[in-house]
Amino acid sequence: MLPVIMPSDRRPGGLLASAGAANSDGLLLSACLCLAVTAGFAVSSSEFLHWFIIPVALSGMIIGEDAVEWLRGRMDLFDPVGLVGLFGLHFFFLTPLLHVHLDLWMYEVEGPPDWRPWLGGMAVLNFLGLLAYRYTRCHFGSRCRTPPAVPWRLAPQLFRPSLFTFLVLIAAMQMAVYARFGGIAGFVASFESGDQAFAGMGWMFMIGESFPILLAIGYIAHWKHNRVNPSWHHVLLCLAVFFVLKLLLFGGMRGSRSNTVFTVFWVVGMFHFWIRRMPTCIRPWRVLTGG
Repeated sequence: MLPVIMPSDRRPGGLLASAGAANSDGLLLSACLCLAVTAGFAVSSSEFLHWFIIPVALSGMIIGEDAVEWLRGRMDLFDPVGLVGLFGLHFFFLTPLLHVHLDLWMYEVEGPPDWRPWLGGMAVLNFLGLLAYRYTRCHFGSRCRTPPAVPWRLAPQLFRPSLFTFLVLIAAMQMAVYARFGGIAGFVASFESGDQAFAGMGWMFMIGESFPILLAIGYIAHWKHNRVNPSWHHVLLCLAVFFVLKLLLFGGMRGSRSNTVFTVFWVVGMFHFWIRRMPTCIRPWRVLTGG
């Protein structure tokens, strides 16, 4: 039988290992980083001499602590706390500053003469929300590490035929989508034309483009069940195959970059937790560990 839910990682730096503990040095580094970046933008243009940068910087300091701890190697490579911290540092801190710096705003609406007060108001709400996030993460995150009383397990005699059946049906649906447009070339041409040719087909895309993820699940389950420890060359080759499948046949031709990136991220995460942990050397700016 193949376990579906992994036991909780109780090692330091494991998944959600930092959810209940705050590191003051991480918060200090985050504050220094955000203040330095804010000062750099303020020196570059007088547009930043406005009150909106205060709540923006405070939001960056709050969420940036988790990003700094992830970069320092104090969290697992796929720890959701660290990944949310990285995304939040960009979304809540860098993005508002870049909007002002690049003078790039929403073109779908007629905007106000000055967007900065609206950015400031949004940043105030973001800051309050991030405070609530920090509180709940620190006080309730430890419950995520509690292992299930009865872990779920796959039954290979049911899993394999079911997976094969779904893969065939999903591939057939995706091929039917291409056939509807006269092949892949016609599909791409319809996308580039910008018309409403894809209207009402969202459910077909959602199902048909799941093929690489299901294939990866089946492949990883096979390795896990047979206790196979593949080499890094084998792992990288499989990842390349899944990437090509996603890019060329199952979603990439629709022009959705995030669709492809997220799928590759999910597959790499499955390899990381089930087969071989990704080396920490791929973590950027590991120099922040201080050791």
